[in-house]
Amino acid sequence: MSLIFDDRFFTNDSRSTNYHQLKPIITEWSEKITIKEILNILQKVEVPVGEVNTVDKIVEDSNIKLREMIIELHHPKAGTVKIANTPLRLSKTPAKIETTASVLGQHTEEPDNNIGRTSLSNGSAFFIIF
Repeated sequence: MSLIFDDRFFTNDSRSTNYHQLKPIITEWSEKITIKEILNILQKVEVPVGEVNTVDKIVEDSNIKLREMIIELHHPKAGTVKIANTPLRLSKTPAKIETTASVLGQHTEEPDNNIGRTSLSNGSAFFIIF
């Protein structure tokens, strides 16, 4: 089926108006061939197109690995987790992710000690007045 001269899809406005008719046609066509074939067909006729990556493809991508964009860190409850690294690569002040998200209460005493609050071993707390 050639859609090139179909009035319902001839302009961007008409394609938008008739989207509910166009989508199933494109879906049926695209389910019969691979993503690589779709890209080749559309690129040959100069349609700007690119593949949308899935998480599994991103994690295995050679550039992502080369730039160390996915790193493994230890989380106190989840164990070893993979997270996105910072994209910043600065020579004099290198950025680095060193920890995962905190678990509830993990760093409670640290900020409390800075404001003069002290926790007791039984979980109760008191304030020191200076």
